[in-house]
Amino acid sequence: WHAATVVRQTARTVQSALEVDHARIRNIRDVCEQAAECLPTPVLRRTAATIVRPDVRGPERTRAVAALAAELGVTERYVAVQIGFARRLYQTSWRILRAGMRSAP
Repeated sequence: WHAATVVRQTARTVQSALEVDHARIRNIRDVCEQAAECLPTPVLRRTAATIVRPDVRGPERTRAVAALAAELGVTERYVAVQIGFARRLYQTSWRILRAGMRSAP
């Protein structure tokens, strides 16, 4: 079941990244912001935007996890477990958007 969920959410992320209007991406900051928005669930999107993208670490990460968990109404453990998956999905969408940025006229 877990493997099927990973495949489904990866496919949704890839599809979202492919559907982004390349006219909206003018610089690397736009790529980074849009990459986080391509993730398939609110928890993954917020995790990517607040922890993965800014590369939060150490005590600051602990505070960010606690704040995000409170905001989303989930446990800190749940958010912590989602970070690795959010990172992989974010990297996938980032690469797709970056490649599209280079190939856009």
